[in-house]
Amino acid sequence: MAGQKGRSGRPKGQQNKVYHESVRRAAATYYILDRMDMGQIAQVLSVPDSTIRRWKTEERWDDKALPRAMSGRMVAENLLLQIQSILDKARDEQRVLTVSEADSIAKLQSTAEKLNPRLQFRANVMDGIQMLNAYLKKRAPELQPQVAPLLGEFIQNLADQTLA
Repeated sequence: MAGQKGRSGRPKGQQNKVYHESVRRAAATYYILDRMDMGQIAQVLSVPDSTIRRWKTEERWDDKALPRAMSGRMVAENLLLQIQSILDKARDEQRVLTVSEADSIAKLQSTAEKLNPRLQFRANVMDGIQMLNAYLKKRAPELQPQVAPLLGEFIQNLADQTLA
């Protein structure tokens, strides 16, 4: 019976392609460290978008990217931008800060000082891993297929400890 489809919606007898674990880890590394979008990853690795999206969900890549997204440098930049925005507004309006604005600046500074040191340490490690990954890509691109899975494992362990 030609044209029959199985439970997955695919023609009967057609199965999902199985990818080597190193491809899956490389995809995670591209997403978490290189901040590539899933379409780019799919193209680079010759893997369907749907597979990349499934891996992202199953392995919770966004949770693993949390320490990277919360890196000290990025948090500091965000806080500085918020403070600068408040100061710029007052300057543009040629006035002194209101009590509310001064309070907001104080709270932003306090927030920066109270960041979770454990999360901050791991975020800084993620910054270092990203720099190492970029360095290896530039200096020894032939090592990338071997290094990416190891970095992926390290990121997994780091994320597990951060979220625990």
